Amino acid sequence: SALLGVILAFTADFLAVKVTGARTVAIMLSLDPVLAAIIGAVALGEYLPALTVAGMVCVAVAGGLAAFTCRTAP
Repeated sequence: SALLGVILAFTADFLAVKVTGARTVAIMLSLDPVLAAIIGAVALGEYLPALTVAGMVCVAVAGGLAAFTCRTAP
């Protein structure tokens, strides 16, 4: 099941890149920690310290900035 899960995840990632483009997928992947934290807080009642939330915001912002400021190949 682990092998199937990895294969399915990579296949979905590659299809997403083909459909939406690398920049969009990069932004979505940088938002993964934020989405996981929201699900953890809502569904599991977990508490995240402010420093952890600030770190996740920094990762999401850095991913977005990197995706929008990189140059594309001609």
